Amino acid sequence: MRILIASTASLLLGMSLGWYAGKLTERHKTTAAVQQMLQTIESADRVQAARDVQAITLIESGETLKAIRSLCVPIANYCDVYTVRTNDTEAQLRLRVLIQELMQTNRVAAQEISNRMATMKGSRP
Repeated sequence: MRILIASTASLLLGMSLGWYAGKLTERHKTTAAVQQMLQTIESADRVQAARDVQAITLIESGETLKAIRSLCVPIANYCDVYTVRTNDTEAQLRLRVLIQELMQTNRVAAQEISNRMATMKGSRP
């Protein structure tokens, strides 16, 4: 009877320790994935902030055409990557309409976006 109790207690202790170790490993993997996602977001935000600072500096110095060209880079990238999709969300459709309106009302932006998109398509294998 003592052997049965000792075996059962050892089995329960081993299962508890295994479960706890598994939870720690799972939590570590989740934390690492979240950290990587945050680093990616921070990197994109850093690039956007640098571009925006450059655009503001250009606008303040009177070089609005250069500012427009700078701001058209991410718009062209977005158009190049996401406008070929057919299962757009409402937010994506609204953004597409805004981009089309911009291209209809601002010839510099339209030319820059079109040129960049053509360059991107030409550089693909």
